[in-house]
Amino acid sequence: RNYAGILASLSDADGEDIAVTNATWRCSTVLENGWETVGFREHSDNWSYAMEIRRHGQGPWGWIAGHISGQAMWIWSRESNIETVYCRARVITREFSDQENHLTICR
Repeated sequence: RNYAGILASLSDADGEDIAVTNATWRCSTVLENGWETVGFREHSDNWSYAMEIRRHGQGPWGWIAGHISGQAMWIWSRESNIETVYCRARVITREFSDQENHLTICR
């Protein structure tokens, strides 16, 4: 069986988590123009909250070497039989509280 999932995290210079993949991310199975840009908004019905599959280190994938947070969740679209999913999250960092950043991932 082929298991699909997206796992990511972003940390600051001190190693503190800024963002981890979890159910707050929005995912779509439809490629929309500009989905990876800061100004894009997930207003269409194509975007829904991600489905959490397992925490990093659990499930069929085990622990992925590198600097991915142990708090990150494997996520996917709620339409689980789809091969390509586009997921994104808004991140506001403490250092730049007036600056909105986005993490965008496609598998």
